[in-house]
Amino acid sequence: MNAHNRLNILDGYRHGAPNAEAGAIDRRIAENMNCRKCGGPCRYDAYHRPRSYIALAVCKVCGCEEEF
Repeated sequence: MNAHNRLNILDGYRHGAPNAEAGAIDRRIAENMNCRKCGGPCRYDAYHRPRSYIALAVCKVCGCEEEF
């Protein structure tokens, strides 16, 4: 089960950033990161609920997820 399913089902998180500004900033950060495991390029993924925001860099090669 990927992070998206775990967070939505278990914790009431909604997929996406809490607002467009946070999403735009964090997307740029994630897309400039390389995977700590395999060195591959990363993509941005995010989840939020009231008073909580999780930004992830997800490797496009191996799927490793890193919160930042």
